[in-house]
Amino acid sequence: MIPFYDMKSNEIEKLLPCLEAKTITFQKGSTILNTIKSNNNFYILLKGSANVIQIDKSGNRTIIETLKTNDVFESRMFHRLNNEIFIIALEETQIIVIHDEKIFIKCQKNCPYHTQFINNILTVLIKKINSNYLHVHFLTKKTIREKILEYFYYISKIKKKKNFTLPMKYSDLADYLSTDRSALMREIKKLKEENIIEIKNKVVTIKNNL
Repeated sequence: MIPFYDMKSNEIEKLLPCLEAKTITFQKGSTILNTIKSNNNFYILLKGSANVIQIDKSGNRTIIETLKTNDVFESRMFHRLNNEIFIIALEETQIIVIHDEKIFIKCQKNCPYHTQFINNILTVLIKKINSNYLHVHFLTKKTIREKILEYFYYISKIKKKKNFTLPMKYSDLADYLSTDRSALMREIKKLKEENIIEIKNKVVTIKNNL
């Protein structure tokens, strides 16, 4: 489900001015949003990708999630967290920015495509909540080994095969699983030595049932 699902191109062209939407392009490595500069804007990732990064008071870095095309986010989603949150572009990334009230307060014309847009946004937000629960599931595993195996098993399950390409760099995977990169690589090495997995050029093959 995407924000503009089941909407015709001419309807989208009418909707965006109605929402007073702005499109902004961010270069790789630039900050799209941080919780220090809070606002009431709603964001749609139109093109590219970005990491949502949490930095705690000790300077430890954790990747909360990776945003991809058609993902949505809003700065107040992270206000209950005590740590700083940054959203960093992983590549050239285009963002649609809309003020909250323009989305959920319908215009005087009562456009049917505005209603469709609101329904789409709510569906995307529900999907995002489920994704965040999944991340918490990985983090609740007690050991680094368990986190790695659970993550690999999940990717294998959604790909419906025992070999798959890691969707992120090892350093990012370590941050995502909230562990040290060196410790992550040691555990992966042990899993390879025990013939549980095989990894070549970031292609993981699960050799035994997890």
